[in-house]
Amino acid sequence: ELKRSAVLSPADAEVHEMLGRGLTASGDDDTALAEFKEAVALDPKRSQAMLGWAELLEKRGDWANAMERYHQAAALETARDREDHHGQPFLSSTIAQTAYRSAQARLEEHIKELKVAGKTPEVAALEQQMQAAESSAGSTVKLQELMHSGDEARANRGLDEAENFYKQAV
Repeated sequence: ELKRSAVLSPADAEVHEMLGRGLTASGDDDTALAEFKEAVALDPKRSQAMLGWAELLEKRGDWANAMERYHQAAALETARDREDHHGQPFLSSTIAQTAYRSAQARLEEHIKELKVAGKTPEVAALEQQMQAAESSAGSTVKLQELMHSGDEARANRGLDEAENFYKQAV
């Protein structure tokens, strides 16, 4: 049913996210990963799709990219909670933030296990990947913040201000 929905509504990020969850549950991780990526491409503010993407990367052992996605999901969640909802009710969530902290703990445990097993080269490689990912993540977060500020300015009819934010992002 979800696959048919994705065909009928190819631009619906929520459908792709739900399909990704269903595919993950059925064990089709490769297709699920593609669906989460599509959901994020269609709606970069979908923290839960970003979280699904992170979980699959972690499952594959791609810690550096997984941690970057966990961090992005948590940052999106925090940004959404800080938004002015114009008096409209909304549910605050800390799911991605909690998942990010849990993933950090699992990564630390994984590194400890590698050290105990005497896998020093693997530890060094992983730590190097993590440092590289952290330095590039700073750029990604700044870009997201600028785009978000531009979107807010545009929504508030501040077109000149929005244009300035978008130019800074580029």
